[in-house]
Amino acid sequence: MNDDDVQPGPPLRVTKPMHAIMRALAELDDPPTGYVLCTHTEMGAGSIYPALERMEYELGWVEGIWVPAAGYPEGRRRVYSTTSTGPEKYAEATRLQAERRERRRSRRLLRRWRQWRGKADAPEA
Repeated sequence: MNDDDVQPGPPLRVTKPMHAIMRALAELDDPPTGYVLCTHTEMGAGSIYPALERMEYELGWVEGIWVPAAGYPEGRRRVYSTTSTGPEKYAEATRLQAERRERRRSRRLLRRWRQWRGKADAPEA
């Protein structure tokens, strides 16, 4: 099977936690832990950690590395940073999502206009 035979999957949806994580990674000076991302974004761990996992393993936007840290039960902690291509891929996905949103909005407005136009052209009874 070559690249031409591959069917594209559903369009990528950039979620609010994904936006918040990318914004936080750009704003923070040091690579943050998941806990720091939760406090900085004011989102819960149930939103941040699944988004981090998807962004790291599926999309390749962020990279998590284990660093030695005293005071932690395992003697290490995981910190996150963007990959070299992560911000570009994120920007492209965000742009594509905005284009899809605008197309849906345009279709919805056109459908409403046609409904209104049909009612305006209808003869009075």
